[in-house]
Amino acid sequence: MGYGALIRDGVALAKRITGGADGVLTTVTQRRAAARDGYGDPIGADVVTTYEAIVESKTRTYRTSSGEEAVSQHTVSFLEPVDLRAGDELTAPGGVHGQIIDIGGLMDPAAAGGRFVTVVHLGYRVGG
Repeated sequence: MGYGALIRDGVALAKRITGGADGVLTTVTQRRAAARDGYGDPIGADVVTTYEAIVESKTRTYRTSSGEEAVSQHTVSFLEPVDLRAGDELTAPGGVHGQIIDIGGLMDPAAAGGRFVTVVHLGYRVGG
């Protein structure tokens, strides 16, 4: 068994342990804004998807993966494959709401651009 298989098994175990009625996984709703035309008007409807994730609410300043200074108000960790993009909005119980400003995580070389675990930060970039 290779390292990739061990990590995938470990993530699956973590998902089983953190799920359930007394677990820390919570439902997170993703809203991807509809495409916009040249006038800024929406084309089609927003896309809404739900996932299970671990949400940590803590404000901190950090550098994004592109080197920009940002303030993260919530860190959301997904233990399943997700289709997320910077700018998508996430909402979770307890007043958690914001735009994704950075996406990271542990890359899975066997999953064409996918990750074993995906970690996103909700907040805003500092400066302009």
